[in-house]
Amino acid sequence: ESASMAEIGEALTEKKTEESEGCGILRGTVIDGSDYSESITIRTDNGNDYNIFTTSVPLEEITTIKPGQKIAIAYSGTVEGEELQGVQLVVTLNPQVQYEIKTATGVTVSNAMSTFIVKDGEGEEISFMKDNCEMEEGALSKDSGDEVKVVYVTSADTDINYPLKIGKAQ
Repeated sequence: ESASMAEIGEALTEKKTEESEGCGILRGTVIDGSDYSESITIRTDNGNDYNIFTTSVPLEEITTIKPGQKIAIAYSGTVEGEELQGVQLVVTLNPQVQYEIKTATGVTVSNAMSTFIVKDGEGEEISFMKDNCEMEEGALSKDSGDEVKVVYVTSADTDINYPLKIGKAQ
């Protein structure tokens, strides 16, 4: 009740940058478990607890997990309440970095085993790692020339783009 309209607007803007096109970033603190545990429990800032199997979280920018540690995990799907049903956890991210979820639509100029490059409508080439992301069947079917839409997470502090969802361009 005591929050100003500016604070509310700022919170909503932050939420919009954390979620886009059915993808988002789950941020919180590890309250139980470690990277050696079968599962970990994460408590988000709004007080929700999420139990996550460590085998379903590819450790990328964070390679060790322990209680009290801040963590960010990029995902595709919809987080509802304290449920992660139907949510695919894609990659752990450095929680100190400000990430942004973006969408790129264009044509592939290369497609290798674990990476691909998309040339967007403005002529910019964007390189992606494609491990563990949601992918529409046939979206990356050729060495180059596929028309795709990629929802991905990136930051100004890193050159790595993690795709969260890859589909055929409509």
